Amino acid sequence: MNVFRRITASFTGSLESAVSQLENHEAVVHAALKDTRSLAAKAKVRLARVRKDGDALQQKLRSLQTAEQSWAERAVTQAEVDEESALECLRRRNRCREQIAATEEVLQSHNQQEQRLAETVNGIEQRLAEIENTRNMLRTRQTTAEAATAVTRLECDSSGDLDDVIERWEMRILETEYANPPPASSDSFAARFEAEEDGESLKAELALLKKENKK
Repeated sequence: MNVFRRITASFTGSLESAVSQLENHEAVVHAALKDTRSLAAKAKVRLARVRKDGDALQQKLRSLQTAEQSWAERAVTQAEVDEESALECLRRRNRCREQIAATEEVLQSHNQQEQRLAETVNGIEQRLAEIENTRNMLRTRQTTAEAATAVTRLECDSSGDLDDVIERWEMRILETEYANPPPASSDSFAARFEAEEDGESLKAELALLKKENKK
């Protein structure tokens, strides 16, 4: 079973267990995400190692190709002066060709493995993002639903009791206010002006009354 299948099986198994046992879903999702992130980290480390090995194979292939070219040139050079040396150079060139062919085959298989692993890591990261986004949306929906339920319960199930409590509270405040009226103003300066203004008002009323009586 490859890494992606293990991660999928682990996450799916955790969710199925949560549903069947009626556990805390958010806690189970959190645990599954934690396990998935751990497996994703391991997969990324493995991918980095695979890429490093691929770079080494590429370097080996370039070295063999350089060696093949060198032995071919040496064979041509030695052909005029030492036939045996020229033949040995050809044998070594041919061994380089064999190694090149084998290395190219290994490198092709290695590149396929690297591509599959890279796709797996990318898929894991996308799946993680989807799960985290879904979890966040579900958290918001759950909070909203719980708040709405609390408000409904407050308004419906115990609205009468709550109204009674509020009414008694208001009554107690009124009783306290009546028992302790606010103190009268002791501002003599303002009182003098108020008395003068009241006197002027009364004088105006008296003058109007006299005028009406003369008629």
